[in-house]
Amino acid sequence: MREALPVVKLDAVRGSVFGLDVIFAYRFRMTIMGVLFITLIASVSHAQQTTRWINPNGGFWDVAANWDNGVPDSTKVAVIDLPGTYTVTIISNATAAGLRLGNDDPSDTGTKTLQVRASFTLNGDGLAKSRTVVALFGGGTLTGSGTLRVEGELRLEHGSIQEGSGVTWVAPSGKVTTELGGGTTTLRRRLVNEGSVEIGLLSGTRSGGVLRLGQGG
Repeated sequence: MREALPVVKLDAVRGSVFGLDVIFAYRFRMTIMGVLFITLIASVSHAQQTTRWINPNGGFWDVAANWDNGVPDSTKVAVIDLPGTYTVTIISNATAAGLRLGNDDPSDTGTKTLQVRASFTLNGDGLAKSRTVVALFGGGTLTGSGTLRVEGELRLEHGSIQEGSGVTWVAPSGKVTTELGGGTTTLRRRLVNEGSVEIGLLSGTRSGGVLRLGQGG
């Protein structure tokens, strides 16, 4: 059987040679440990964090008290899976490293709505599960490099914008709804629709709606 270091042969060689070998081995191990330690710290510092919505009554996205780990940002994934029916509203420009909207709890029959009334930059993957609504209102913009998979409803109100290099992917279980009336709905982002599309008119409106399609990022 091959012997592990230190080997008996080295015991016959004493003095500086043995000392250098021991120091070298010790330093070598320490160097490896140091590299691993530094790598581990770097990985932890760059790992994505999550912050979870905790207000059962809904509220504004940019209020830190509504989250268990502060407002989402470029390093934090927003998780909105609290049971119940409520609306989370973005009224000032916001960024998230990712998005998880909704949950898989069959006993939770509530609807979670993310209402976007400003610019929302999604830099990582996003998932809106069934019984959820992602609603882009007038001035509301979905942008960023992330892919948003919609298994619930994607609601595009007049004046909404989708742009950026990311993809909005509506799953077979999902649907796109839009109401055209006196405003412009702009699409400059790749939209993959495997679900249904419902296009209606605002109450009392008969004409003037525009759906503007442009080249995506």
